[in-house]
Amino acid sequence: MNRHRAIKRTQRHVQTGTKAQRHRGTKLKNLKKLRLLIFGLISFVPVIFSAFSQETGGRGETDALETEAFFSLAAKADNYVKKGDYNQAEVCSRKFLEQYPQSRYSAFSYLRIAGIYQDYLRNYGRAKELYEKVLTLPGEDKLTRLSRKIAGIWRERMGLALIEQALNRYYAREVEYPASLKVLFLKGYLKKDSLKDSRGNDYFYRLKDSSLFSKLRGQEYTLYSTSAPGERKPLSFLIERRKAFSRQFSLQGLIGGPEGKKAVINYSPESSAAEQSREILAEGEEIGGAQVVEITSAGVILKEGETLLVLTMGR
Repeated sequence: MNRHRAIKRTQRHVQTGTKAQRHRGTKLKNLKKLRLLIFGLISFVPVIFSAFSQETGGRGETDALETEAFFSLAAKADNYVKKGDYNQAEVCSRKFLEQYPQSRYSAFSYLRIAGIYQDYLRNYGRAKELYEKVLTLPGEDKLTRLSRKIAGIWRERMGLALIEQALNRYYAREVEYPASLKVLFLKGYLKKDSLKDSRGNDYFYRLKDSSLFSKLRGQEYTLYSTSAPGERKPLSFLIERRKAFSRQFSLQGLIGGPEGKKAVINYSPESSAAEQSREILAEGEEIGGAQVVEITSAGVILKEGETLLVLTMGR
């Protein structure tokens, strides 16, 4: 009987991936559920959050007014979200922050505003800024600590979303169907299952093994399609084993100004380490034969021939 169970268990692992892979997937699902649960509690179970105030011992009438104002404005913001009026939803949340700038609910209020930009407006840059704001707020009560923990996780994900948006814009602007494009991924930035080219056709790159990118970080890929326009065939992946393109370039920092964002990039030619150079570049400018395609708050995309390179800080 035990042998039979072991065989069945092995078959399940083959079908669904290793325990570690399934654990990571379950962990992400639980994180999303936790985030939705916390946002939902505002409308339905405000009594639960009274537990967070017990740590401070309560502040009498001021504490009661602050709590009442928070839940009242949060409920109004939720109603505006349901109606699709996201600007008014943000106004309600910010009104509370203006009235009680030092409130123990401040971190959670910023978290809710960031959620609006992330989930509804798809403004990942602004959402990332708000998550960073949450991480700088003081306070050691349970709600603030929980808000900081969630903000830290979603700040990183907003950085990845910004890179993905930039890659999608590049495909929509430059790539025609059918085509091949070499892309170097330092991380698994592409998470959706399709991209659109400049003619509006879809590229599909769904993989049977969803962990392929994590296993082959720093490698160079060629995306190509043999399907005719309109056909839903997946892209294939060809891994080139040559020297990593990323060793020649590194991102040192980003500079914002009236003329737009610029990137500080180091270039080290393979021929001689003594020829290293550092330049401050805007979009469209070149360094070492590579052109700056786009600069985002999460990183920079360079293009050398048909190769795209994603540069992020410290990588």
